[in-house]
Amino acid sequence: MSSHAWRPMRWMSVLLWLTIGWPALFYVVRACLTGWEVLSETSRLTVTFVHTVAFAFGTVSVVLPVALLLSHLLFRSDLPGRHLGVWLVVLAAVIPAPVRLVAWRAFLGSLHWWPLATGPVGIFPSASNLALAIFLESALVMPWAVLVLGSASRWAPTRLEEDASTMWPGFGVWCRATWPAVRPTSALAAGVVLVHAWSDIVVADHLRILTFAEEVYLQTIAGGEDRQARSVVATLPGSALLALIFVFLCPLSDVRTATLDPTQPTYVYRLRRWRSAALCFVWATMTVLIAVPMAGLIARAGMEYGAVTSPQPHWSWQALASRLVHACAEHWTLLGRSAVVAGGTGAALAVFSTLAAWLGRGHGLLASAQWAVAASAWVLPAPIIGLAIAEGIQVLLRLPGGWLTAWALYDHPSPLPSMWALTLRYFWVGLAIATALVRQIPRDLEEQALVDGGGVWGSLYLLAPLLYRVAAIVCLTTSLLCLGEMAASWPAATPGFETLAEHVFKQLHFGAEPELAALCLVLTLLTGLFGLPIVGWAGQGWQISSLLKTAKRL
Repeated sequence: MSSHAWRPMRWMSVLLWLTIGWPALFYVVRACLTGWEVLSETSRLTVTFVHTVAFAFGTVSVVLPVALLLSHLLFRSDLPGRHLGVWLVVLAAVIPAPVRLVAWRAFLGSLHWWPLATGPVGIFPSASNLALAIFLESALVMPWAVLVLGSASRWAPTRLEEDASTMWPGFGVWCRATWPAVRPTSALAAGVVLVHAWSDIVVADHLRILTFAEEVYLQTIAGGEDRQARSVVATLPGSALLALIFVFLCPLSDVRTATLDPTQPTYVYRLRRWRSAALCFVWATMTVLIAVPMAGLIARAGMEYGAVTSPQPHWSWQALASRLVHACAEHWTLLGRSAVVAGGTGAALAVFSTLAAWLGRGHGLLASAQWAVAASAWVLPAPIIGLAIAEGIQVLLRLPGGWLTAWALYDHPSPLPSMWALTLRYFWVGLAIATALVRQIPRDLEEQALVDGGGVWGSLYLLAPLLYRVAAIVCLTTSLLCLGEMAASWPAATPGFETLAEHVFKQLHFGAEPELAALCLVLTLLTGLFGLPIVGWAGQGWQISSLLKTAKRL
């Protein structure tokens, strides 16, 4: 392929993302100019650093070993019922994080295990709060870690595994053939878990873990641009370090997929005498991830208090059904807004990420630039993204033609600011998925288009049946993620436009009330229905073999 033919579209991709992400760069530079004095406040930074490190690395130490074992049992073994297990993992992944937090608070609150927010926050977090925060954060990110590691485990070279099985038992095969293939992706999964704990506020805010992201959130709520700027500057050293790690890990994790032949049957590990122990482990984990929190929601939503016939609190089907119907009738606008924001963001990410991955294939400079932009936005604490978009809108209002910006992004309730923030937030996720899939498309098809004189657009037309599959996977996955994201969108949201995740997060501060539990049950049912298509893609290793079958037909 001629480099001159690709050069305009390669740099168009870079300029596209610089245009979308310029508010983050502008806001961070402006914060550094006004809030750099915070770097001299060692006592304050020490408290935040200790809380963040304990919370983030504690979560990684819990999630990674459990997710690694669970993913191999569900995706690579002969475990009975493993397909049902994959479906349950996907269901746990697609349920929004605030909803699962409500479920756990309802369950733990019924046992009087939810800690009360009393007393000042010290240099070391409360042991009970920290342990519970690590447990809840692990439960929130575990399903996605399992899906990433399980899909990557299918990319191990089957021939090496079969050759190793003739010389070593099952664990020896895993150590010598499978683990070297999934080790880069395992490091990437650990980084994803670390960044999620670093940048999210859903768990930290309710359990008083003073992470850097929580500090930005608290200073934003308190008001004052100077306080916001100082909290943003405090996060930059850690964000820069994480961005460098991700820029290194992302290309490394894709090296082995470039030579993968998914048409070969996947090597299956035989559990034999370990089958009973594996079944107990898998279903105990599924119980913790799905059954226990959902039971807490159902029990809380069906509680009836102070009835005439029974003054004591009791559970009834009538109360559950009544609250579910009331939740649908009262909050259908919230459901619609959330669906518009999530679907629109997913569609935008599908187009941008697939185009960026396709244009960046085989071009090291372009791919590095894309990963740098994506990783920089991904590792920033989520509230900073929303604050940057809000600041960028203010800048656009002062430019010529600001009336159009005011009409679209400021004066009226609009989904566009939230979609802008979420697109910047989840570009890294979409690019990672699209890159892993686009690498499987044979280059012979592009060369055939060039020989036929089709050029760039001819190649795009020829590869459309493949690229639309990639875009569909990216769209569905990122839409489900955006459905539960509120930390990045709420600072940029226009007045009067509140998503369901934001509403749930705000109401959770008043406790897991029965009406809130019923609303979360409705959202769980809806996301479960929309999450069903992703089950087939997860179970087939993100449909890589399907991509190659389509390529052969072309």
